[in-house]
Amino acid sequence: LAGEIESGHAPFYHARERLGAEPLRLFFEQTARQVGWYPTFHGRVPHVIDGTYLSMPATEDNIKEFGLHKVPHGHTAYPSMKAVALVVAETHGVRNVALGHLYLGEIQAAKELVGCLGANDFLLLDRGLMSLEFAGHLCDADVKFAGRVNGNWKPKVVTENGPGDWLVEIEVSRPGK
Repeated sequence: LAGEIESGHAPFYHARERLGAEPLRLFFEQTARQVGWYPTFHGRVPHVIDGTYLSMPATEDNIKEFGLHKVPHGHTAYPSMKAVALVVAETHGVRNVALGHLYLGEIQAAKELVGCLGANDFLLLDRGLMSLEFAGHLCDADVKFAGRVNGNWKPKVVTENGPGDWLVEIEVSRPGK
């Protein structure tokens, strides 16, 4: 073989350096549209939103943009970013993703993500995403959702399904609405 053959992860790293992020963004958008999802929850497609942290190469640009974050004994070795994804519950197929700084709030990112949900979609929320502000945003966007709430909420109990399990209604009122 003529030339040098690279092994390990180096070819991917160098290709990413040459191409930049745009081809990966386009690839994601095209494949995300092809993710299979089916109405499996009362005629609707169940979705969840979850966030995670990603480490990235410690390049000058990444360190300048994202920084090295403080930890108890100094700082991290690599810059980090946050990814918040809208995922089809059964298939784990990613429908949409928001990327940002490590301290990107999940509710802030989730507001951007739910724009792709349609009339046959349903969003299941964990306690970290259940807020009156976000519930109001979902109502305004006509997104059907259910979520767990903490003990500070005072919802109207519609039915009691069992010990600690209720179907409730919440009233979201905002000035001017």
